[in-house]
Amino acid sequence: MVQLLLQRGLGAAGIAIHSVPPQGIFTFKLSFLKAGWGPLGFFTSTKETYLMSFKDWQYAFTNGMPLEQQKAAYYQLALPESKLIVRDTITAAAHVDFSKPHAPLLLTSGSTDHTIPASLNYDNYRKYQNSNSITDYKEFEGRNHFVLGQPTWKEDADYILNWIDNTLPLPELTSKSMKINN
Repeated sequence: MVQLLLQRGLGAAGIAIHSVPPQGIFTFKLSFLKAGWGPLGFFTSTKETYLMSFKDWQYAFTNGMPLEQQKAAYYQLALPESKLIVRDTITAAAHVDFSKPHAPLLLTSGSTDHTIPASLNYDNYRKYQNSNSITDYKEFEGRNHFVLGQPTWKEDADYILNWIDNTLPLPELTSKSMKINN
């Protein structure tokens, strides 16, 4: 979504956190295929929602976290989703023109993310070709797909705020002018 918004000129900057890549960026990495098979819902109706099982949640979102944290996150946050959300990423609705100028963009990934492997986000980053546009990439070591549910979320947020401060000269867009609740 961030990449599409920036492509349409609808943002001063964008941060894509462990994002689903746009049309044409794909990997055959087993973890990606395993984590995404259910939400894609191939061979099932898109009119039916998809609720990830706890076992799939553990693999796709909270891998590497203590079991009690995984359970708490699942029972508090997992909910049925539309299969169209993931399926639309393989259609023209998710087409990004990587050669088009855009506002500054930071793509982040996690080294242990099964859902959107770091290599997939890095491939997404490498597709950008416009030398007049700022496009940066950051891989966070030890992060799975449950970015905001990990104890390291503040460290990640600080990195992003620092990127904003160093990338955007406009005072109204710096972290000093943003109110962040800790």
